[in-house]
Amino acid sequence: MSFIKSRASDSCPLFGNVKDICVDSSVQLPTYQDIIQCYESVRRELKGEGSKQPSASEIANTVAKKVKDIWIRASLPVLGHTRICEMIVAYNKKYRTILKPFKSRKTPFLDEKLNKFKLDSLKIFDICACKCVNLKNCKCDKSRKIPEVEWEFITDQRNDRRMIIGGIDKVKTAQLNKQMLRKEKEIH
Repeated sequence: MSFIKSRASDSCPLFGNVKDICVDSSVQLPTYQDIIQCYESVRRELKGEGSKQPSASEIANTVAKKVKDIWIRASLPVLGHTRICEMIVAYNKKYRTILKPFKSRKTPFLDEKLNKFKLDSLKIFDICACKCVNLKNCKCDKSRKIPEVEWEFITDQRNDRRMIIGGIDKVKTAQLNKQMLRKEKEIH
């Protein structure tokens, strides 16, 4: 990922340096701030040497693939690709709307609005198919339901964000593989 050298800054006025989301080394689920930084990184990468800006949907598509891969790596059910793209485009539009007055004028009201936006951007970019707060009250379809072993992790990520995505749990993976084999035998 090489960017063209220019006098223009590679930093975001609200969030600092632009960075890409690395799927393999991400240890936590991405926040809205991570999404905007990745969006800007992908935008600059796709723009390349040309002067024409890539479309928002093209950028969102690339970012959505990366975000979805991180969530799948955490063994959590996710929304559809189209919905994730819509969420990314909508948040980027909100970011652009906040950024417009930031560049032109400074007032206490705008500073307060920016601080609130920055604080909100530290929340998780939640693309989980199940939005239930409590495992016992969850009435989602089985395909959309969060696995019981992942419940503590997703609850932590939605609140304190202290836990991290770990390596492969060999015992649990073996159990899941056996379940898949049994289901395949039942089908055939």
